[in-house]
Amino acid sequence: MTLRNLVYVTGVAALVFVLGDLFLAVPLGAMLNPTGTLSDFALANIHVRGAVGMLYVFLAYFSRHADEKTLKQVVGPTMMLGFVAQSVGILYELVVSRQYGASGWIFIVLGILFISAYAYFLYIKK
Repeated sequence: MTLRNLVYVTGVAALVFVLGDLFLAVPLGAMLNPTGTLSDFALANIHVRGAVGMLYVFLAYFSRHADEKTLKQVVGPTMMLGFVAQSVGILYELVVSRQYGASGWIFIVLGILFISAYAYFLYIKK
């Protein structure tokens, strides 16, 4: 796998999650918290996460013709920092407000996987 392929995978995965976050927020909320209902704030957070996730889709799409230098200096760090910022918001919902149930941790696991993959391609692999 290359950094370019990772950007493509990120774009496709983000598109799937964005569609769910924007158009299926209530059923997604029921999956995230099966024992109760999510607050209006938590549902709004799901919509915001979906809207922000569109940035991953646009970045992946518009960087399809970028050279390797641009991918390493601009696109990769932007994607990685986006996952870090997104994970902070999700951790807030999981730990502080306790809105999400145990199934919400899948977003943290996915975030750690993507952050690790970007860190590998940007800073370890030569």
